[in-house]
Amino acid sequence: MHRKKEDYILIIVKKGISLIACGIIVGILITLMNLIVSTHKIAISTPLDQPVEASIFSFKKKQKPHPLKLTSEPVKVKVLKVQADNKIVVKGANTYAKALSLYLVTFPPKGCYKATEAHQRLEELLKGKTVYVYNDGQVTKSTEAYVQKGDSLIQETLLKEGLVVMYNYNGSEKYYALLKQDQNKARSNGKGVWIVPGYVTNNGYSHKVGNLHE
Repeated sequence: MHRKKEDYILIIVKKGISLIACGIIVGILITLMNLIVSTHKIAISTPLDQPVEASIFSFKKKQKPHPLKLTSEPVKVKVLKVQADNKIVVKGANTYAKALSLYLVTFPPKGCYKATEAHQRLEELLKGKTVYVYNDGQVTKSTEAYVQKGDSLIQETLLKEGLVVMYNYNGSEKYYALLKQDQNKARSNGKGVWIVPGYVTNNGYSHKVGNLHE
């Protein structure tokens, strides 16, 4: 059975309309995809220490780390390590790592009596732990801090055990009275560094006496 010429024309017109409709739909989809990609940037690569946080449909801008600043308000940090000089390296949730020394106390000199024990005790108390750091209006250096673990200061713990002594204070510091009381108890009980007469001086420690009792 032969089709009429009009039938062929009708078939061609229908196919043409279908092709045009498909083209329009594909064009609309491509345009939408281009708009989405241009609006929401996709991270192709990031530093090894940062997770990839990108999506075609949403993009969350990651905040840049900032220096850790100490104020009278406690800041939650993690202790990354304890250095040989007894400074602790800490890092906040979105801060750079920073080395801090314990405010108002000083450790026995390296090679002297109780120096190794004091360092090991500090590591035991703080390494890998989460603590709070802050200072008061009397602090003179931005790297000195009260270090609080739980309900007490690390300075308190070490003073009670006689592993450190108070140093470089003027008596008006926030926790001066509390720390002085802890030190006096250790001294009265002859704990730690206080067991050696003449070892603790007004300037910290006597290297000469401490070396003799290493």
